[in-house]
Amino acid sequence: MNTIMIKSLPTPYGYNENYLVIDGIPITEWFEKYKHNSEGLSKFDLNGLYPAWGKELNLEGEKKFIHTLLLSEESEVVPVLVCEDDLDLDCIVLAAYVRKDKDFVYWDKIGDITHKNEGDDKKYGISYLEAYTYEDWEKYGDNIATEKTGSREWYKWVSENWTEELYRRRMNYTRNYYKQPGSVIWLHEPKWIFDRKEYEKCIEFYQK
Repeated sequence: MNTIMIKSLPTPYGYNENYLVIDGIPITEWFEKYKHNSEGLSKFDLNGLYPAWGKELNLEGEKKFIHTLLLSEESEVVPVLVCEDDLDLDCIVLAAYVRKDKDFVYWDKIGDITHKNEGDDKKYGISYLEAYTYEDWEKYGDNIATEKTGSREWYKWVSENWTEELYRRRMNYTRNYYKQPGSVIWLHEPKWIFDRKEYEKCIEFYQK
């Protein structure tokens, strides 16, 4: 069994940040240790990255997306750290492959999301009818659902409802992209096992 907790730790930029600490070692240091396995990461200092579970991410749709992944009972590739300057999912994203059962949470692998294979996600937002729920059809079936992606009315709706649009794109496209072969450069396979209650305390801390 591995330990997981949160500690306020100094960053290279003169302020403290609340980081996950696994077996007494900050999560940033774990990634630093294995970053040489990703050519794109080797030139970066990872110690100042921002905890992806925190509330300072720039986009509400991405906060909601990560929160959904954290609560999911399915196996997920979950962002753990993001670029401290951009604070979004389009720059550096370090992640873990997470599984759960009744009592434990498993981090089988940690890795670096690569964006080079990402496609255009425009059609995976409000236009992605395959993911519509009954409530979606009730709400949008006679209006925006009938609009073609890229139409004037579509752009108008997207600009006025960006949080919902981005959340849908992340859920319908990004979530699946993370799980595709080649989308993550896996740095290490720690095979960590956490007590589920302790793990969920960490999630609750970041959501407060």
